[in-house]
Amino acid sequence: MGSFSGSAVADVLDAAIAVTGAQMGDIQLLERGVLKIVAHQGLSGRFQKFLLGTESSHMPSREAMRRGEQVVVEDVISDPMFGGSRALVELLAAGARAVESTPLTDRSGALIGVLSTYFEAPHRPDNRELKLVGFLARKATAFIERDEMSTKLSLMELQLEKITDNVASPITQCSHDLRYVFVNKAYARFIGRPASKIVGRPIREVIGRTAFDTILPHMKRVLTGERVEYEAEIAFPGVGPREMQVVYVPDIESGEVRGWFAGMTDITDLRLEQRHKNELISMFAHELRNPLATIGNCVEILKRAGDDPRISKASLDRLDRQLKSLVRLVGDLLDLSWLNESMAGQTVRRSVEKDAKLHLPDGRASGPSATGGGLAIAE
Repeated sequence: MGSFSGSAVADVLDAAIAVTGAQMGDIQLLERGVLKIVAHQGLSGRFQKFLLGTESSHMPSREAMRRGEQVVVEDVISDPMFGGSRALVELLAAGARAVESTPLTDRSGALIGVLSTYFEAPHRPDNRELKLVGFLARKATAFIERDEMSTKLSLMELQLEKITDNVASPITQCSHDLRYVFVNKAYARFIGRPASKIVGRPIREVIGRTAFDTILPHMKRVLTGERVEYEAEIAFPGVGPREMQVVYVPDIESGEVRGWFAGMTDITDLRLEQRHKNELISMFAHELRNPLATIGNCVEILKRAGDDPRISKASLDRLDRQLKSLVRLVGDLLDLSWLNESMAGQTVRRSVEKDAKLHLPDGRASGPSATGGGLAIAE
């Protein structure tokens, strides 16, 4: 067994001694297959050492564990259990003439230890006393299991804290009464307060009324047992307005919502970049309309010009200028694009410049010159 509430187990032993009228007693628990005394009253150091040794196999406590039931020895001198063993010598040296031992089993029926009481004179507890000792043994087991579970939960919480403290995103746990139960280091840094100044305090007190009012509708939803995901601009005191992406997961136990866990990501910079990108795309789209409109007009003029060289020459000049402007704009757009990794961007640009050649009605083509220094009329 792991850690347990020593005072609670000692209280159970005291009660068992009082109920039976014994003068001594002990509770031993199995830990990795070995018995250890976790509580005792009136036992000498010599007797304790004997109980934990290999020669104690003839003791009533070991017999109770083997049988899985209470064992009572009314008089150790006359009982055949001992058969001249060292156990008899040690019991008499400890001042014990009678013994009662009750096994401790957990809820699954597994043996976890034993409770024993010792009497200075021959004695047999009556049925009522034995039933009370059995009840106290179950009480001791309940204390031990409770504290075992508490220890496991504490270890899990420590492990979870280590994990969450190494997560870059803010994480919190909040209660049904809208207080912080846990925050990781990332959240404490984000808020600008130590965790000790956040945990246990009302959410509204920590983040302020404005931010609290913003997230209140989402908190109400998660407290109905619903998983909640949302994005909102939240004005944190000392931090300012931040665009946040938030996930709430209800903390449900035995069908009751005790609170929720929250994970959040600050997407302010991402949203700003997206807005800048959209503004650039909008600007370039506007700039692209002008050369495209001029190119369309020139194509129509060339279709109608016939053999008039003056009209053809003027239209080709305009086409050349507008195509240069168009290729430059497309190049700038690619340079500013999210997809502009150096090699990929160069490949895309070369492809665009190649496809930008304009084949005119008389068989000539307008496109980038061999030197790449702009557009020229190519024969």
